[in-house]
Amino acid sequence: MFGSRRVVLGVCLLTLLSVGAPALASGGHGAEGTVALEDHWHLLHQFVPGLSENIQAMLGQTWLTNSGASRAAHIEMLALACLFLLGLGYLASRRMRDPERALAPEASFTPTVFFELTAGGIFGLMCKMMGREKALDTFPVVGSLMVIILVGNLMGMVPGFVSATDNLNTTLGLGLTVFFLTHYYGVKYNGMAYFKHFMGPLWWLAPLMLPIEIISHLVRPMSLALRLMGNMVGDHKVLGIFLGFGFLIPLPVMCLGMLVCIVQALVFCLLTVVYFSMAVEDLSHH
Repeated sequence: MFGSRRVVLGVCLLTLLSVGAPALASGGHGAEGTVALEDHWHLLHQFVPGLSENIQAMLGQTWLTNSGASRAAHIEMLALACLFLLGLGYLASRRMRDPERALAPEASFTPTVFFELTAGGIFGLMCKMMGREKALDTFPVVGSLMVIILVGNLMGMVPGFVSATDNLNTTLGLGLTVFFLTHYYGVKYNGMAYFKHFMGPLWWLAPLMLPIEIISHLVRPMSLALRLMGNMVGDHKVLGIFLGFGFLIPLPVMCLGMLVCIVQALVFCLLTVVYFSMAVEDLSHH
């Protein structure tokens, strides 16, 4: 799909990023009159002065860490990722409006190809696990999670930006969304009988199975949140260390970091599909 010229341009771009990142990082994390490392400096602070302070004034302290403006970067990056995806969606929809252009394969990697590959892969997996009808019903949630987490992860690879998913406030919000929607879909497809599976297959096992099932469901959002956040924090910490080594050395680490970003988005969505498929499973034969 990509020609040799594009491969060369891609390597040149990665080289420029590996050289330019230390300069951008040092410009944002200096010791005198600059923002500290924990403040998560990024380019938006340069173009929109006082952005984090305004967000803190509107939202107050974060619920989890009781931190303020210095930890508003995840909100800013998540909003930026949403705007970026809306732009890609608009560009892809323009092509889909023309039936002839929509049927013709693309010669390059365009926004349409990106959404087709992402949606096709996730939807095919969901159809195998829960059937086409239920997959169509739950796909908007899983597909949205896939693209927003993927873009949020990859933003941390761009010098001057930070990841939207390296903060527990963001990842736990995504995990809680999956948690509540899991039970929503369970009740939607099985009614109140959905909660009977918490009791186990035999009535006399209910006192044992009920606490186990409740605990296993309650830890799901925290498990999703900590896994995604921990991998993103570790990935970008390692990348930040190697970026200080100079020319070309960070390139292999950047490639590995991009792979980690893609894999973690897939893992989050795969677990979501597993939870949804277990919830919408027909329980009448149990």
